[in-house]
Amino acid sequence: MKLDLDPAAPSGLVYVDGILIDDTAPRTVAVAAGDTPTTTTVKAYAQDHTTNVTYTLQIVRAAPQPQLAVTATASARCIAGKVTLVVQTTNGAAVPVDFAVTTAWGTATGTLAAGKSLSKTFATRAGSIAAGSATVTAAGTVGGAAASAEVAAAYPALSCG
Repeated sequence: MKLDLDPAAPSGLVYVDGILIDDTAPRTVAVAAGDTPTTTTVKAYAQDHTTNVTYTLQIVRAAPQPQLAVTATASARCIAGKVTLVVQTTNGAAVPVDFAVTTAWGTATGTLAAGKSLSKTFATRAGSIAAGSATVTAAGTVGGAAASAEVAAAYPALSCG
């Protein structure tokens, strides 16, 4: 973690954990591993180098953001001489998710129960398409906290003519 600690007046002094620092340069503080908080003491002296105030900083790692286990695959097929794009979304999470599939040919939405898959089809109305990707965004609640995921599903170029 980097700290930028400046005294109110340029002739003031700043100590970090008992060490006088160059207050014109950022200070790197090692953060404890795991869940252990890191405590750092900052002591700032006024211009008279006598008047001072002490600050105690406690650095605590934020809890990891909940994750959704959502995957997607895309494929292109020829139907009546036109390309149809099929995007299958799978919810590997233990909670239901709302999702949206976005392609160059539109957006489709749905809700997936835990452990289920659902396919959305997109009529391109074109005889051929270039390779590309669809984007799936999902949102749900894991352990009482909002969670989201975004995954890309690549599809190949296809010509139906």
